[in-house]
Amino acid sequence: MGTRFVCLISVIGALLLLSIPEEFSLRWPTFGTGDWMAYWSVTRGALLGHGYYDMTWLKETQQSLGYDRTYVSGHYYPVWLLWNPAPLLLPLMPLAALTFTESTLAWLSISMLLYVHATLLFTRILKQSILFPFVAAVVVAILFLPFFAALAWGQPTLLLGAFLIYAWQAQRRGQQVAAGILLIPLLLKPHLLFIVLGLIGVVAIRNQQWRLIGTGIGGVLALGVVAFLLDPHWLPNWLAQGAPIAWETTALSDMIRVHLDLPPIARFYGVGLGLLLAGWRYRGVTDISPHTLAEATLLSSLCAPYLWYHDTVVLLPVVIWIAAISWTWPLASLLLLQMALNAWLFYSEYIGAMDSSRYLLYLVLLLGWWFYSQGNSLLRRGSAPVG
Repeated sequence: MGTRFVCLISVIGALLLLSIPEEFSLRWPTFGTGDWMAYWSVTRGALLGHGYYDMTWLKETQQSLGYDRTYVSGHYYPVWLLWNPAPLLLPLMPLAALTFTESTLAWLSISMLLYVHATLLFTRILKQSILFPFVAAVVVAILFLPFFAALAWGQPTLLLGAFLIYAWQAQRRGQQVAAGILLIPLLLKPHLLFIVLGLIGVVAIRNQQWRLIGTGIGGVLALGVVAFLLDPHWLPNWLAQGAPIAWETTALSDMIRVHLDLPPIARFYGVGLGLLLAGWRYRGVTDISPHTLAEATLLSSLCAPYLWYHDTVVLLPVVIWIAAISWTWPLASLLLLQMALNAWLFYSEYIGAMDSSRYLLYLVLLLGWWFYSQGNSLLRRGSAPVG
């Protein structure tokens, strides 16, 4: 990310916050506040000295914002908690210093700006070998159904695909420190990107990029120290929450587990399978091409043990790759028509919470486009240089 772009984001964000009328306020569960309420309240609690997991303070704060549920998906959930470890929430701390309305608007603005910027960056790399308009790339990225869902929920996954592209590009350019720093936010939900993260790490070792590895590890340790200073009891309190192992999600492995009536632990079988497949597929890889980045990201998502449909917004490199390869008439029109229909269905609440059967249909369509792009990709066959 260039300095000018960061400054632009800062200026736009500041102007946005200054323009908010005092009487304007957002309440849960309006657009953009869903999961963001939990991220804001948990980090704000630590910022104000209550710690990350003061249930009494969190319940009062969240109820004051409009949260009124006792059960979610059949689970007792009077407080909207986070399963993410506290150190990785620290980058959100500046937004926790703002009011809920200000932080929500700032978060949505930053997320959309970085999402579009990463789209343009990845497209610029692809344009070295194929003709794919920047405008088309942005339209495709915005019409990608999980983008709407992640935005509606205020999910941080909206930024994971962007930071993945940033970190990947920094590694390829030899900017090891920058790449190490940019990889840290991806650990907020490592189960969504575990294969591509592992591949980046393996390539760093093969290329002796020790500063990248050292920066990443050092950055996580530094965040851990700060988290303990803010709340010395965060680790036992976080572990006491448990894991969402009993929750049914739209992860492919979870849908198979539920269909076959397997125990909850079976959701992790896909992780082992994915690692074995990746170990064979990427043996000897020393440079991650755009196609390899997209493929490893898709494989991570397919083998993830937990995944709600809005989490698949991390597939940004996959969607841009598919669109770039398929950008010929009439396929471009067909792709845009399908994505526009998806967007309309979401906004009309026909899809609503996107249950497993509807998500499976959407996944099948996405995989169909992916396999089509494999047969038509000059880039994949290496007949044109990329990056």
